Amino acid sequence: MMASFPHPSPAQDLLENVPFDQRTMRRKLVLLKEEARGRDHRTVATALVKLASCETEYARKARALQRALPLYERDFGKDSVKVAAVLGNLGGARGALGDSHAMRACLERALAIKERTYGVDHPTVGVTLNNLGKALTDLGEIKRAREYLERALVINEHVYGYDDGRIAVILTNVGNARGDLGLFAEAAEAFERALEIYEAHGAALAGPLADLGHARGALCDWRGKRDLFARALVLYEAQFGRRHERVARMLAGLGESYGHLGDDRMKTVLEEALSIFEERDLGEEVASTLLLLAKAHDHLGDYARQKELVERAMELQGAPTARALVSLANAHGALGDAKQKCTVLERALAIEEREYGAGSLRLTATLYSLAIASAADKRGSRKVELMERILAAKEREYGEDDRKVRSALYAVGAAHAAYGDAARQIVVVERALAFDETEFGAESVKVAVALVSLARAYTKKNDEDKAETLLRRALVIFDREGIDGEDIVNRGPPPAVTPYERPEDSSSEAEEDDRSYGSDAGILPAKAAATELYQALQELEFKRQKIMKAQEAARAEEPQVDAGMTLDLGKVAWHRLEIKKLAVLRAELGDDWAQIAEQLGTGRTAAHCARHVSDMELRAAVEELGAKQWDLVGERVGVKPWLAEKRWIEINTG
Repeated sequence: MMASFPHPSPAQDLLENVPFDQRTMRRKLVLLKEEARGRDHRTVATALVKLASCETEYARKARALQRALPLYERDFGKDSVKVAAVLGNLGGARGALGDSHAMRACLERALAIKERTYGVDHPTVGVTLNNLGKALTDLGEIKRAREYLERALVINEHVYGYDDGRIAVILTNVGNARGDLGLFAEAAEAFERALEIYEAHGAALAGPLADLGHARGALCDWRGKRDLFARALVLYEAQFGRRHERVARMLAGLGESYGHLGDDRMKTVLEEALSIFEERDLGEEVASTLLLLAKAHDHLGDYARQKELVERAMELQGAPTARALVSLANAHGALGDAKQKCTVLERALAIEEREYGAGSLRLTATLYSLAIASAADKRGSRKVELMERILAAKEREYGEDDRKVRSALYAVGAAHAAYGDAARQIVVVERALAFDETEFGAESVKVAVALVSLARAYTKKNDEDKAETLLRRALVIFDREGIDGEDIVNRGPPPAVTPYERPEDSSSEAEEDDRSYGSDAGILPAKAAATELYQALQELEFKRQKIMKAQEAARAEEPQVDAGMTLDLGKVAWHRLEIKKLAVLRAELGDDWAQIAEQLGTGRTAAHCARHVSDMELRAAVEELGAKQWDLVGERVGVKPWLAEKRWIEINTG
């Protein structure tokens, strides 16, 4: 008679001939416990948690923990630390599967339980804070993420010390959150610490080098970014080979750095990066590299090619990004289409407003570019509005009394000087001047340069006494410093770099407007302007008398003779009352210069009136765009560039 053997159970049959390892063993234990005691027994819950700890597939891990969670809540209570542990692990698994909302929900419950049980500074609380910070980062809740990550950093530093390898991981997360908030200096500090810790432990890792390189680039430290990316490139190439996407990313970053440093290798390096991305069919990276390559052609003066590359990138993107639109706008501007540049920049600004909020500091680079483009498109009021938005954003971020608003104050002052009202110019420049007096001293040349601008504003307000006082003070400083056109040395740090700058553009958002107030390049023109204004005020009464005599002579139809010479009113400075009346008549009569001259009644001819208006427009254009940008100046005032330059020379040589 044959021996009888027990028939295998379903669980035993399922696990027959499976290679024995820990994961297989734990799966077997779950099945056996379910068969022996039922699916809801507490021993099954424990087995599920142990199985999850060794699962390598996140979907399996999440399923095991999801089954165990209600059993743990039933057996230990919903506020048990055992439940918190299950929630923490379940959150991590859900996050790995891309479900950041579920990850946050689990981790927030786990954090609340741990804080009530252990206190807010316990090491296990630090672990949950770090994981929750990563979840919130993925969900775009960057400010809250940073708060949790910074707390996690403090707790873990206290527990493990400042140089532990685990600290480097948290520092990387903190650095990413800071960078996402535009706090690139603070981000660089975190990444630098992380890199030092890794290197101290003998780890040669490309990732920390790349992280720090990105932060350096965001701070416009292009040499720093270049050097860090070059080191990371060697490590990635050794690990993955030359044609790997990580190598391509380092090449793209190097190319960007080369461009800002004026290195001719930019185009070659970017073309290699582009070929790798295209080979691997990485559309997003292809589009990004096309934009960088467009920048290379911008540097080479090939604006048509730049425009073509940007349009290719935008086709790949589907919905164009703000960065692509800014690059396209720059191409339009370089090709002489200021109106189209403004149109495209307005689209870029709308995208950034939706992404970051209308008051975000991250809009300042685009706001500034659009302000300059609006001025070139003869829309000065739009420039004033945009510069005021930059100032408001900085004041919200830093406070009205923080020196970081200084450059924006000067930029607003420059905009109002050309297009706005003198009263507003005085308010903002006086605020900026107070910062400079505190930092550089009341007798600084930088202060003198600002005093000249302030005097101009008071002159427009017809407060000649105040203007003269300011000019006297400025001239005393210039003379004491020996500013005579030779051997001008730097007398203090350059204007503060804006805290947020577009990574592909190294200039700060208010650099041009700020430069004329505080840099050595603006000292001689400022002194010349101060001298000219001061002399004009001193001679004002004398010229007023000459004008009055000219009026009497015109009425008597007799030539007025002064010191044996016929007076040419075209060479006599205009009095402020004349200028004010001329503005009123121009508003009423348009360009009817003959009628304007007649009603002005000061002896000026139609040609004198027309010339004065065109000269004022030319002065405003040169003050705004610079005395070397004759193409733009000519376009602004509606004459050939060489004619604008010729008239400017005539004005300044008498």
